[in-house]
Amino acid sequence: MEFGIGSVISSLALIFVISKVYSFIRNYIAALRTGYPIIATPVLSKSVPWMILGPTLQPQFKKWLPKWIYKRMDIVTHGWEFRWKNEIHQKLGKVFVVVSPDEVAMW
Repeated sequence: MEFGIGSVISSLALIFVISKVYSFIRNYIAALRTGYPIIATPVLSKSVPWMILGPTLQPQFKKWLPKWIYKRMDIVTHGWEFRWKNEIHQKLGKVFVVVSPDEVAMW
């Protein structure tokens, strides 16, 4: 049985997606244990492409995405504190948790 390059790439992509889903579930469970309000986002917040493209594409995300999706993506985009000011803390309280496949961040 021969494996082509396409099957190898698709297998690696599937392994990557499964590992990120597992990591997200594990991080979400850890965030639940804190007892603080949670914002869950599917964005790979610690990936280099997101760190570069997130702030660059932020105005387009705001323009084209529904607000509930945009807010979940914007919370892991560099500089969100300046765009949101105190709005998130007024809504969720002094402390909240952001969960992504890469991290659990307490703010």
